[in-house]
Amino acid sequence: MNDAPLQGYPNHRDLVAVLPALCAALPVALFDVDNLAKVNIQFTHYTGDQILALVGRVIACESLQRNFWYFRVYGDRFLVIGQNMATETFVEFVQAVQRQINSTILASLEEPIARLVTASVGVLVSELPTACSGMSEAQLTRFLNAAMASMRGRRPGAFLVSHIAS
Repeated sequence: MNDAPLQGYPNHRDLVAVLPALCAALPVALFDVDNLAKVNIQFTHYTGDQILALVGRVIACESLQRNFWYFRVYGDRFLVIGQNMATETFVEFVQAVQRQINSTILASLEEPIARLVTASVGVLVSELPTACSGMSEAQLTRFLNAAMASMRGRRPGAFLVSHIAS
C-alpha cells in the first residue's frame, strides 16, 4: 500500500502528546469518511488513500488558519480540536468544512466514486476538567474515545452535536 499521500498528518500518537494541554472546555469535531472500505474494495486502496489525502488537505488548511489542532486517527477519521472560539462558532466552522469536503470530493472524483463518499461529522461539546493535573493521558484518551463512539450508528453525511460531561 502506498502511504506517501498520507504521511505528514499528525496522528493518534501526536494526539496523546497534546492531551495534557486540554485543560479547558474545548469543542472537538470528528470527521469520518463514509464508505471508504467500499472504495478500497471496488476501486483500490490507492484510490482510498487519495480520498483521505484530499480530505486531510481540506481539514489541515482550514484548521491551520484558525490555529486548531487536527489529527488523523483510526484510519478514515480526522479529529479537530477548537480553541479560542465559542462553541456555536466552532459548530458553524465544522459545518462549513464538511460542506467544503463534500463539494471537493464531488469536484475531484469520478462519478461512481463521488457518489459513494461523503464526510460525516460528530461535534462533541465537552466539559473537560479545568485542571488536568490529576488526570492521566489514559483517562483523557478514554474520554475522547467515548466521544468518538457517539458517532456510531449515524447515517452517511450526518452532522451530530453531542454534549458530554467529564
